[in-house]
Amino acid sequence: MTIYKKIEERRIHTFSNQNAFVDGLIPPYKHFISSLYIADVLGVGWNSPWSAWYSLRGGEMERSFKQRLYENFKWMPIIRRLYESHVLRSVDLQYRMVEHVDESWALGTLMGLAYDPIVGEDIAVDFHLSRDQKLWAADGSVISRWSSKCGIPANIAMQAYWTMLCTGCRYTDIVVALPSWNEMLEIRVIRLQADEELQKSLLVRVSSWRELHLIEGEAPKIDDSRACSEYLFEKYRYDNGQLRKPSKEEEKMMLEYNALTEQIRELQNTHRKLRNELFDSIAHERGLNGEDGSKAIVTRSRGNFQVRVSVSPKKTVLSNQKTTEHEVDVIPKAS
Repeated sequence: MTIYKKIEERRIHTFSNQNAFVDGLIPPYKHFISSLYIADVLGVGWNSPWSAWYSLRGGEMERSFKQRLYENFKWMPIIRRLYESHVLRSVDLQYRMVEHVDESWALGTLMGLAYDPIVGEDIAVDFHLSRDQKLWAADGSVISRWSSKCGIPANIAMQAYWTMLCTGCRYTDIVVALPSWNEMLEIRVIRLQADEELQKSLLVRVSSWRELHLIEGEAPKIDDSRACSEYLFEKYRYDNGQLRKPSKEEEKMMLEYNALTEQIRELQNTHRKLRNELFDSIAHERGLNGEDGSKAIVTRSRGNFQVRVSVSPKKTVLSNQKTTEHEVDVIPKAS
């Protein structure tokens, strides 16, 4: 039986404001890894492992990453009040990180901490904004074992597990604020329970990534990210002016690259033709509005036009939220 223990004060680091907290995410020369980078390290975040690698080695934080971070900061006090009125308990909200009891480089970002009298212990409270209600489980759901279909996106779940690993908390209330027709925001509270087996595996995986990519300095596996492209450009800024014969593998890559380039060109031509045909068909109206929710909207600007089409989810599944098809017993592999 696991015995609940409060977090020791010596492991808690608090920051006076947002900027100090963001600066504290990457202490110099220590190769610390906080919850906020875990999803990217594992390859299930909004950004590539390359972005995490660049930032954690002392580079600039990804601009989109920082924008989302500050957007969350702005809304946290509001979501906190909604949560407190929803569950009838108060939340200690601070810019705070907690060291793992044995591995001081592992940091859990613990913004919200609340005492739950039902379970008789402190719980982590994690605040998020989302525009897609379909990604999330119903309000009041309790997730004892994470899976890709449980109603918590992989990036949010892995961050929460990392925080529970570092803090020793056994529960995280994931509070997601969603747009609502009736109110400014609707919130859902989804409780995620700690999973010791998964969290141990997570520590091993991230520790190996840290050793290889941060301490030894080996670059991550090449992918399609901008961070990867920028690194390669800086690494090979100058050439020796020589041409050489390609290897068999390089010839194969050249042929595949050329074939894909042709396919892209053909798709772009087909796309432009369809856009013109659709515009010609509906140009006298503002657009189309299907019974199933599908829409085609025409917008005009100086010397040009655009046709924006959104198709009903019943016909196609499109999402800007990265998730994983792996179940809980297989943590998504980091590159």
